[in-house]
Amino acid sequence: MGKEGDDIVVTVLLPEGSAKASHAINVGDRILAVAQENGADVRVKGWKIGDVVPLVRGPKGTSVRLTIVPAKKDDLQAYVVSLVRGELKEIARWGDGALLKGGTKAPNIRWVALEGRASGELADYEGKVVVLEFWSISCGPCQRKMEELQSFPEMYPEWKDKVVLLAAGIDDEGDDKEALADHVKTRGWNKTHNVRVGEEAIKAYHVNALPTIYVIDRQGNVVESSHAMDVPTIVKRLIHEDGQPVPCSPKSVG
Repeated sequence: MGKEGDDIVVTVLLPEGSAKASHAINVGDRILAVAQENGADVRVKGWKIGDVVPLVRGPKGTSVRLTIVPAKKDDLQAYVVSLVRGELKEIARWGDGALLKGGTKAPNIRWVALEGRASGELADYEGKVVVLEFWSISCGPCQRKMEELQSFPEMYPEWKDKVVLLAAGIDDEGDDKEALADHVKTRGWNKTHNVRVGEEAIKAYHVNALPTIYVIDRQGNVVESSHAMDVPTIVKRLIHEDGQPVPCSPKSVG
């Protein structure tokens, strides 16, 4: 790590380190915050390197969460990466970091709805454009992205019956089986299809950081995948006035 002004910056990635293996951290990225296991984020902007290093380091096998901003991007493009200290393997529940590319057939994952606990699958939305966002209660940037998703139905009424906003929570509920549902209800996030997914879905979509966003077309193919993207631009190019998809290959924002 190094410093650029008040920012903590990634200056090198060890060839056999977990950061490089994650595929989600690159030289030049900024570290906004550090958290231990499931603990609270500690913002490190303005800190000395010597004070940040002990937060990142720790016993082998324990996990650390880093809030990362890609090089030359602003803080609104932040996402969260979880790493296992001293381990090359990804966290057991997470994917390998190579997000599915455009044109790939979207895996037909299953989930449990947060309201009513009914099960469902991606195939239920065949013929519609799907915005699939993986998120977590403990992910700070995810909260902003979830809020953004809630605004889309009102901003783009023409999406009705054509676009599905699918919010896939990855939290392992453990003993508190209502944690995700309570979180969503408290914040009034009722404009999205709110579900919980397990390890199979997380790995199928190679989730390596949060939020992870996919846009899937009416034919069930991945159009775009990223941690931050201009969702409205991509979706609007996928749906025509008559409801037919139109060719597009927009670039992600961030």
